[in-house]
This record gives sequence, structure tokens and C-alpha cells, in this order.
Amino acid sequence: MAERCFHCDLPVPWGERHRATVLDAERAFCCPGCQAVASSVVSAGLEDYYAHRDSPANRAPGETAEALIDRLRVFDNESLQRDFLTRHGDLAEVSLVLEEIRCAACLWLNEQQLRRLDGVRDVEIDYNSQQARVRYDPATVALSEILATIEAIGYHAHPFDPTRRNALLAEQRHRNVERLLFALILAMPIMAFSVAGYWMGGPGADGKLPLWEIIGRFSALIVTTLVLVYSGRDFLAGALRDLRNLRLGMDVPIALGLTVAWTGSVFATLQQSGEVYFDSIAMFVTFVLIARVIEIRGRLRAADAMDRLMRIIPRRARCWRDGDWTEVPVVELSPGDRLLLRPGEVVPVDATLRGDRAIEFDESVLTGESRPVRRQPGDLVIAGATNLDQPAELEVTRAEEQSMMATIHGLIRRGSAARPKVARLADRVASYFVAAVLVIAALTATWWMIHDPVQALANTVAVLIVTCPCALALATPVTLALSAGEMAGRHIIPQRMESVEALANADCLVFDKTGTLTEGRPGIQARESLDPEVPSGRADAIAHALESSSEHPLSRAFSPVEGEAVPAVDELRNQPGQGIEAVIDGERWRIGSPRFAGDRAMNGDGGDSAANTVVVLSRDGRPVARYHLADRLRPGVVEALERLGKEAGTTLHMLSGDRAETVAHLADKLGFDTAEGELTPERKLERVRQWQAEGRRVLMVGDGINDAPTLHQADASLSFSEATDLARQSADFLLTRADFAAVVETREIATRTRRTIRQNLTWAAGYNALAVPFAALGFVPPWLAAIGMSLSSIIVVGNAMYRFRRRRPDQAPRDTPKLVEDPA
Repeated sequence: MAERCFHCDLPVPWGERHRATVLDAERAFCCPGCQAVASSVVSAGLEDYYAHRDSPANRAPGETAEALIDRLRVFDNESLQRDFLTRHGDLAEVSLVLEEIRCAACLWLNEQQLRRLDGVRDVEIDYNSQQARVRYDPATVALSEILATIEAIGYHAHPFDPTRRNALLAEQRHRNVERLLFALILAMPIMAFSVAGYWMGGPGADGKLPLWEIIGRFSALIVTTLVLVYSGRDFLAGALRDLRNLRLGMDVPIALGLTVAWTGSVFATLQQSGEVYFDSIAMFVTFVLIARVIEIRGRLRAADAMDRLMRIIPRRARCWRDGDWTEVPVVELSPGDRLLLRPGEVVPVDATLRGDRAIEFDESVLTGESRPVRRQPGDLVIAGATNLDQPAELEVTRAEEQSMMATIHGLIRRGSAARPKVARLADRVASYFVAAVLVIAALTATWWMIHDPVQALANTVAVLIVTCPCALALATPVTLALSAGEMAGRHIIPQRMESVEALANADCLVFDKTGTLTEGRPGIQARESLDPEVPSGRADAIAHALESSSEHPLSRAFSPVEGEAVPAVDELRNQPGQGIEAVIDGERWRIGSPRFAGDRAMNGDGGDSAANTVVVLSRDGRPVARYHLADRLRPGVVEALERLGKEAGTTLHMLSGDRAETVAHLADKLGFDTAEGELTPERKLERVRQWQAEGRRVLMVGDGINDAPTLHQADASLSFSEATDLARQSADFLLTRADFAAVVETREIATRTRRTIRQNLTWAAGYNALAVPFAALGFVPPWLAAIGMSLSSIIVVGNAMYRFRRRRPDQAPRDTPKLVEDPA
């Protein structure tokens, strides 16, 4: 018999003498490449890989390490790296898609090998998505060296591409469905024979089985073995891997139950006496595969919701190059490039609008706002927005990997990977539960062997199968994945998904004022015309012309007037603390405080109040218009606070650094329980800690630098995408919508997530608590145990998918345009 290569398991050619010592024994290899790979693994101190792997590695390439790096050096090109590499100061982070990852040992080997490279700072590998994220110092190690390190141990890595990753996931889904169909087709003759055996089989008067049943049992043995070898191979391989790693995973009781049932059935078939359980084995494998297909579908649906943000970005853009508009790859765009965008096309990167005309864009993909947004020349237009108006010329502000869309996608990816305490607890409980199941199965077998040996095998198999912790293990991961996907679809970025439970449990809701409850910029609340000779449009255009030269925050309330030309301004003078004076068309105009503008009816400056500030426009000393300015509330604030305030045991509090009089007026208007103004960041933090010391669970919503300490201290926190950098980094969840209803929706999703996890865990625990004694006492046959266990997993996954699919009764349909996906 030909020797097999210890590394790749291919036959060793006759006369080849490639040898190396691995795991304290001399091993044979088929070629110098496999020998070199094995020697590299051993010399790196990673020899345990060969002790824990499930299957042989790919055949190593025959090229030398130098030739391998030369082949991969193309990936060191900076223009090519723009599509999959991001910069973080002096460090770079690359996303890779790995192939041939078969087991945990493969992950461990790749991760350990990469961590040993000089310059590699961090490595994360996700088994489900076959994606690796490597953070490294480009000045110390090149990307080609990272790829070569992976290739040198028999694996393949490619820069991340959603198309390739989707192909790998599609292959995984196809493989599961294929095995399920195989099991379903072969289960039919097995079940047909079993039904016939139940009704007409059994030993005759002489105590022997009839010939047709003997033939049927042998046929069922062959078919059931095929089902186990092909459709059930993942369970068996997973259990073997767990046992090699001295770990009790959920595949262990499955594989043990299948093995015991199959072994007992083989013995009964050969002895031509006793019961066989081929139908239970086929049914169990089929139902477990159905549950896993549904679980994968839910996980992929959640991942698709998050990836969908990036798929709308076009691959190519029209850029001004060499005196003409030329289509170039989006990854080649850099700040300063000029772009031409036709109506209906999607903005590929963050850019500023050029020209002299305002243009409407649909930004619903990021903000959720279905109404078009009118952008003025010089305004920022975010990547993913759709041009609704006319041809637009843009200037690139940020490259693709630095765009807001790419940033949001990265935050969602990192946040959804975090797990709340209940999920980590369930993982630990599942391992202990498997150990308890094995003990109970051993006790069951012992008791029945003493009292009724005929029932021992059936009842032991029933215990092993009926108590499989699949439902317990799936109760939280599927729910969290679907929850993160729904948040992404609602324009909510879960930066730290582990805070979802605290968000749902919060009973002390704390809000900042400026920039949180309000938009953070003044608006015209009311307008009074004081001179009938000056049309309101003309007066507003002059007010805008005067205020456009001012840096005062109130000047932002005066926008250009549609249909009115901006008048020319001469002799403009800014009077600090009072207002602005200038000559327009030979007349002297003023805008500012009532006293400065000559409005004696306002009794000097007495127009200001806690609610608003009064600005007066005058011509040659005569008042023309009076404007009442105030910081406008965010859309949906009143309705959102009403809904939050109705929750039992919940209180609303406002903490702000603004004037106490202004804060008190707004709090009274919105129905807050308490409100405090003129607070320093330290005082805000102290108040939050006081509430927590009283046993309250605090949710903080803020946006400013002074809110960052309280956002970090609170049990859960929310901020907005336009908030300060420090506030965004401190918040657990980011809202990319200006609509304040997003706060309510985030809390509602968190509450639904908590409720669904509790429902699933309660069901899984309750089912096992009831099923174990019934199975141990012999009331649950193996076939019913297979159905019960599988249905338990299906119920857990189905409940999560249902809870995050149907529209809530209090949720109106959103009129959001469909995303325009890039045909490429």
C-alpha cells in the first residue's frame, strides 16, 4: 500500500524520500513543498496544528518562498489596495477572504502564524464569513508577505471582495441544501421499510424474522450508512474536532446518539433480533439539517442587510482626466478630483457640489429621509446619495475607504460582532449542559441495563438526541444577528451590540438639549412684517445678504430666498454684540437687536425670552421686519418623548449646559420630569452616577464633547452621526437619521431583542427540562426524540426570524425609495 503524504494525504511517489520529524515521529511527504510547509509549522512552534486538524491540508505549492512573494507583490500596489485596505494612522487594516478553512484548527493555525509576523498587531478571523481582518504596520511588513505566509501553510487568501465572499457563502448554503436533499431522498425508502416493519414485521412463531424483513434491514443499513457518511459528516467531524480539543460542543451528543443508534442497529441486523433505529437516524439527520439551513438563512439575511449599504456604491465614476470626462474605477479617486454625475446616478464618494446651482439629492440610504435634500454649491454630498435633478459637477472630498458609507459599514461590522452578557452566559451553559446530558445518558443506560436490558439502547439514544443543546446554542446568536441587521436597515449603527440589553432595561432616560433635542442651529419661528412698502420676499433676501457675512450662530437662520436675487451690499460694518449695517441700493439697512435697528416698540432689547431671540431688520431707521429666532426641535421629538414617557417606571430628564431659563422652558413644554441647565461636564457625570447609585439604569442621548463622559458612564448611550467625534466614539449606538423617532425605534428593537432572547432561552430550557425525564423513563422513542429536538431548534430560529420580519402594529410603513444597485 502506497505511503500517504502526512501534510496533504496524497500518495507519496515511488522512490521519493522527503522526510521530516513531526509530533515526535518521522513523517513522509509527497514533495519538497509539503516538507517545507511542515518544517515551517514545526519551527514556528505550531506543531499542535497537526494534532488537532480534521482533514489534510491543500498540497503545498512547489515554488520557493521568494518566488511566492514575487507573485503576490502586485498586492503591494497602493492604488490597488484602495479597494480593500484602510489606514489608521501609521497602521493599515486589510480585509481578506480565506479559502479551505475547514475547522477550528485551521483558524488557529492561520491566526497564530500571522501573529508571529513582525509588524502584525492584531488578527481576527470569522469562520462563518470566511473573512480575516489583519491590522499591521506597512513600514515593517508588506501585504504580499502576509499573503505569502498564509499560502505557505497550504491555504489561500484574497483581498476582500463581496462577490467572492458571497460565492463562498452561496457554496456553503448549496452544500447544506444538497446534503438535506440527499438525506430526504434516502430517508423515504428507510421510512417505507420501517412503516412496513411496524405493521407487518417482527419475529414469527419460530422466533425468527421473515426473509423480507432481513433483506429490508440490510438494505436500510446500507442506505442509512450513506446518509451518515455524506449528510451527517459535519456532525461527526465536529464532534471529533471537539473531543480532540477536549471540548464538549453541541455536536458531541448528536454524534454520540447517532453512533450508538447505528451501532446497536448494526448489531441487531447481524443477530437478526432486536429493534433497529435506521428510521430514527435518517429522520434525525434530516430534521437537524433543516434546522441548520434555516439558521444559515437567518444569519445570511442579517449579513446581507449590512452589506447592502456598500453594494449600492457604483464601481466606476466619470472623472475629469487629461482634458476630458473619462470613466475610471472608484478606487482610483482621490481628494480634489472632479466628477460628473448625471440624473439618477449614485454619488460614489463623499464630495462637495460645484457650480452655481442648487441640486436635489435622495439621501435616504443613509438618513432614512424620503424627501429630497436640496444641496447648495459648496455643500457636502455623501456617498450613496442619488442625483434627482440635473447633471451635477462634484469635487471629491474623501476617498472611497474614508467615505461616510465605508465608515458606517465598518462600525456595523465591528459592533455586531460584540455579544451581550446573556449570550456569553448561554455559550458557557451549553458546554456544561452537554456534560450533564452525557452523565444523564450514562445513568439511563445503567439503570435500564439492570432492570430491562431490551429498553436500554432505545432510551439511551432518546436521551442523547432529545436533549441536544442546539436550541440553547442558537437562542441568542441568531436573534442578535437579525437585530443588528434590522438596526442597519433602520439607519442605526450598533457600535457595541453588547449594550442592547442595557438599552432595553433602561428606566432613567437622560437627554442633552442643544444638538440632541434640538437641531443645534437657529430657525425662524415667527415673522412679522412692519413695513407694507417692502415685500416679505425682498426683506428676507436683504436679511440674508446682510447676515451671510456674519459668523454669529444666529446668522445661519437666514437662508437664500427662492426666486429672489441676492442684492449687492456696500459699506458693510459689523457691530459686535449689536448687529450689521450696510448700504443696499442707496439705502442704509440694519439687522440686529431691536435697539440697534431702532424698533422702539420692543422697549429696547426686551424682545428676548426663554423661548426665542428677536432680530429686527430696518431701513433708514424704520423697522421693516421682526424675526423671532429659536433653536428648532428635531423632527419627531414631541411624539417620541410622549411614547417614551408612557412606559411604566420610566422617567425623562434633561441635562444641559444652556441657560437654566431656556432649559426650564423647553422641559416644561416637552413634559420632562426634571431639567437642569448651566451644567458643566463634571456635573452631568455626577448626576448620572447618582442615578446609578440609586439603582436606576441610565440611557444617555447626547451629541457634544461635553456629553462624552456621560455617554461613556451611562448603562447605554445613543448619539447622532453629525455629533462630535468624541461623542460618536463614546456612544453605543449611532443614529444616522435626523428624525428623533429613531431613538424610539432603537429602544423598541432592543426591547424586542431582549424579549426574543428570553423567549428562546425559556423555550430551550423548558423543553429540555420536560424532555429529559420522559426520555429517560422510556416514554419518548428515538424517532420522536429526533422530531422534538429538531423542532425545538426550528422554533427558536423561526421565532427570531418572525420577530424581526413582521411590521410592528405601532409602526407605519416607511415611504423610502428603493436602493439603486450598481449593475456591475
